[in-house]
Amino acid sequence: MSKKRFEMSQLTNTIEDTALVNTPQFPAAQRNFSVEQIRSLIKKQKRAKGYMFPCQANLVQDFNLDISGSARIFLGFSLLFDTRLTPPEFSLKINNEILIQQVNPQFFTNLFQTDEFYFFPRPLSGSDSVVSTIRSLAAVDVNMIVYYI
Repeated sequence: MSKKRFEMSQLTNTIEDTALVNTPQFPAAQRNFSVEQIRSLIKKQKRAKGYMFPCQANLVQDFNLDISGSARIFLGFSLLFDTRLTPPEFSLKINNEILIQQVNPQFFTNLFQTDEFYFFPRPLSGSDSVVSTIRSLAAVDVNMIVYYI
């Protein structure tokens, strides 16, 4: 029994080509969802935003995280930095609730986790204050990714 072989050269970049690669015209179309149902589904999907904090030596610095006003749930975060210049302290506060206080930030890197990010779910209202505080002994760039819905 021979199978029909799909060739990329067959594509003409039209909407009909989506049938060749078995993809719907828009998400959830294969389930016959309405446009409103699809919009509702998309609003509930995880999103991510990245930040880079240029930390100066021998300072404690606050960094405001501007998360989208449409965000309703803070899911968590992950950190990345040069481990030779690890800042000794990291803190995270959401709407004056201290989530993390003076912890070595290496605990929040991929060295200590197997998941995509550290799960710290908190409700958001759309006008939230999210502040990361880093005490650094050497100049280092700290990269942070925040996940939210």
